[in-house]
Amino acid sequence: MNITEVIAAIEEQNEDAVIFAKMENGKFTNTSETVILDLTEAEMEMYTDEIAQKYCPGFIYFLEVFIVKEMVVDLRKVEEYSTLTKLVDRIIYYAEFDA
Repeated sequence: MNITEVIAAIEEQNEDAVIFAKMENGKFTNTSETVILDLTEAEMEMYTDEIAQKYCPGFIYFLEVFIVKEMVVDLRKVEEYSTLTKLVDRIIYYAEFDA
């Protein structure tokens, strides 16, 4: 799956899961490959780079599923984010600069 596919189907994902993605040329894109991990409580205490190294080398932390779900609900209320592309771009921006 890529970031766009994950966000398009975010309601189907476990709210407690964490999304990891591969950067392309130093940034996330809508086609960046993703992995969604359901972590144990003990794993949730680990650093995200340790989790990535253990389960999905080459990937880095993107966002938790619950954050993306909340963003999708909120952003869909704003006309500017009425398309999936704009919604995905905004969530990527948040992951790169605000998270």
